[in-house]
Amino acid sequence: MNRYYQMLCVMRSNLSEQEVSQAIQEYSDLVAEYGGTEIEYKNWGKKLLVYPLIKKRQGILMKIYSQKSSQKLAGIYLQIQCQVDSQEIGKILQTIQSNQEVVRCLIVKLKPEKDNFILEEKKRINIIDDIDEKGIISDDDEEEIGFEDVQIPTWSPEERLRIKEDNINYLNNIVDATAALYKLKTVADNMAWESLIEWIAESRCDINFTAATKSVQRLITRTGHKTPYEIAHQLIIHKSLQVAGLELIGDVVETVNNILDGLGSEGIDLPEIAKLSAEMVYQIAQIYGFDIDDAERKQEALYIFTFTCLAEKAITIGIDWLKLGYGSTKLLNVGSKALMIYGIGHLACFYYEYKSQSEFTLIPPDDLVNKLSKERDNYFPDNLSEATVRKQLILEISTAFPAVNYELLSFLLALKKWREADTETESLITELLNRDIKDETSKISCLDIYKIDYLWHHYSQGKFGFQVQKDIYYQSAINKEIGKFGEALGWRGKAFLGIGMFSWKDYDKFIFEMDKSPEGHLPGFWFHKYENHRGFIVKSYLKPILERDDWQNMKNVALSEDVNLTLTPDDVMYNVDPVIFG
Repeated sequence: MNRYYQMLCVMRSNLSEQEVSQAIQEYSDLVAEYGGTEIEYKNWGKKLLVYPLIKKRQGILMKIYSQKSSQKLAGIYLQIQCQVDSQEIGKILQTIQSNQEVVRCLIVKLKPEKDNFILEEKKRINIIDDIDEKGIISDDDEEEIGFEDVQIPTWSPEERLRIKEDNINYLNNIVDATAALYKLKTVADNMAWESLIEWIAESRCDINFTAATKSVQRLITRTGHKTPYEIAHQLIIHKSLQVAGLELIGDVVETVNNILDGLGSEGIDLPEIAKLSAEMVYQIAQIYGFDIDDAERKQEALYIFTFTCLAEKAITIGIDWLKLGYGSTKLLNVGSKALMIYGIGHLACFYYEYKSQSEFTLIPPDDLVNKLSKERDNYFPDNLSEATVRKQLILEISTAFPAVNYELLSFLLALKKWREADTETESLITELLNRDIKDETSKISCLDIYKIDYLWHHYSQGKFGFQVQKDIYYQSAINKEIGKFGEALGWRGKAFLGIGMFSWKDYDKFIFEMDKSPEGHLPGFWFHKYENHRGFIVKSYLKPILERDDWQNMKNVALSEDVNLTLTPDDVMYNVDPVIFG
């Protein structure tokens, strides 16, 4: 049954009027595609609204006031009203929210008598941000039960102090009641121990658990077939980048140099490392199926920290601040900082691996403790020389993010197996996206984009590839309009005589025969990889590649690497020659 809904779309404040207008058209197409009627837009331009947020079950209610508020969210606000089936509104919401130009998208279900959608002076409207698993928003979800900020947590100094003290008391009580933790405390320096308790307690004020959870979910989605340990291993690398103030994994040696340089910067010291490492422990717990926000995670973070850093081998190589104390004259060197992050991360992986298979609360049984001790001691090297640390980190990154291999793609394209080649391209892009903390195609190495494009262009005799799509994208008739671009590539149906429903095709409707498909039709794996609205897939993931100018001039770089895609021994029976880039 169709219901009346109002959507509040908050877009980035730096968008041009043309980009906003284009977004309005795309949203209109989207709503219409799901059967929406009585569509109307109210462009609030650059008007800034402010509001507090309220958490309710799995949803977020938003209060809008004309004057009073406690949170600010800058952006260009679009108010969308429509009448649409209740089963489809969730899909529309999720699709709009996935657009990289959207900061937030919120929705409220209105009763028929309130279908004018006009915000009256000082009138409050409850808006639901999230939906249940079926994408249905029920009337019951409009109750209020308490405040919570889903953006970066902001606390008053008094509230922050109260939360921190509560967490300190909680952890101290756990230590006093747990023999294994109390024993670790007795061998640690008193001030260093108190500092660790304080940092872990304070980290609960600084962590945005909503963002941390989404980050893990995104990583799990991207890695798909990998084991929890492999996923967690990539997370540890990402966390070391975050601590060092970096975002991207590029050349392994250069990445290691950047991490060590970042860890040596001013302000990157034990308190900062401890808080981000605590967040890493919580996220690793989530990867293994545990609730990231459960109070037990605080206990486990403390246990994993102390079990790692008070190990004899860790102390021998310089991770000894818990044993000897922490002060202005006792700072960890860069190598110790790096290995502490990685050591804690690896021990957290094994801890939660055992915890997911065995029943124990905080302290594992003796046999598992012995196994954890071996895992911990085997991880740390025998010395902390600069060469040793670099070698260790190079191994870490190379293992978590092995070099991308293009031989299978070349082989499939050479055999004209277009659909299989499209699937392999999806796997390659997914692997490349894993190297970026923020999952942005604009950050994929220009050389990798060039290689993928070169292979498609070479084996299709210039009919397929990113360059062909880029040329069509910039044609004057297309003028970078996503809808027309989709039509030109055969990804979207055309309207009859300029009117009627536009429809983006399902992936199974794509044409995987070169002589029957339009130019630029492939690669089109985006429509298989992502399930949300097709226009936003193109805009969010493909458009950043097409608008880049750096990957087209990589021929000389590829040649300098002497890249030769040698195919399998079966090549001969197909009379296929290997491709040399360039």
